[in-house]
Amino acid sequence: MRVTTLIAIAGLSFGNGTAPRLADAADVYYTTTLEAAPIAEILAITISEHKVTTTDIGSTGAKGCASLAMSKWGVLYSMCGPLFGAQQLANIDLTTGHATLFGTPVQGLSVMGMTFGLDGTLYGVGDCNVDPVTSECGFELVSRHDEE
Repeated sequence: MRVTTLIAIAGLSFGNGTAPRLADAADVYYTTTLEAAPIAEILAITISEHKVTTTDIGSTGAKGCASLAMSKWGVLYSMCGPLFGAQQLANIDLTTGHATLFGTPVQGLSVMGMTFGLDGTLYGVGDCNVDPVTSECGFELVSRHDEE
């Protein structure tokens, strides 16, 4: 049961950048949809006492922005680009959904999920080997952001 719970929340980024916990009033979660692949839409899921509301924030405008992570400073990040292609970090605008790419694109990444550690380190997880016979998953340090 615990594994199922972790898989269910893996695609969501919690609005205040904390560890997974039970929802409080007016909690906001962020996720993506790839219905208009390869450009994702950012969705906000707001949970209040007796109501769940889903809002389409808008298009990222960039290809392959599927993984999300919310920093404790309230900045939403994504890793954009094709799996095993050139992937690049992006900030996601919470009012428009637009992804602003930054940093250097890295060839061969396959980041499928991201989260922040308590110290502000951003971690990514994905398939570490393109060969499906020997496919392994592991953690890779994506970046460290010391925001104030």
